[in-house]
This record gives sequence, structure tokens and C-alpha cells, in this order.
Amino acid sequence: MTDTQAAVERAMKVHEVLMQELNGRQPWIHVAEVLGVSARTVRRLRWRYERYGFIGNPGTGATV
Repeated sequence: MTDTQAAVERAMKVHEVLMQELNGRQPWIHVAEVLGVSARTVRRLRWRYERYGFIGNPGTGATV
């Protein structure tokens, strides 16, 4: 697996788990455990997603 494929898979996993949190199916702390980050990081990701959307998230490196 190339670095690019791994980055895409990681971004897809983050998106999927974050969508579960936004839909109220998973608490922040569970999402943080799945992603291996802190609950604060999950809140930051959520804020960015709500503000910029998935494609426009500055942290994803996406320019489309």
C-alpha cells in the first residue's frame, strides 16, 4: 500500500466515524478511541467539518 492510499483510507475512516458522531450514534470519547486521538481533537475535527465541510477541510489537504 502506498502512502497516498493509506492517507485516503485514513481520511475515509475519519469521515465515517465523524459522521457517526454527528448523527448522534457515537459519543466523542468513542470516536476519539477509534481514531487514536483525544476527545478535544474530535471536537476540533467536528468544528472544521461543520464550518468547511469534508472536502473544504484545511486539515485534509483536499483542494477539490
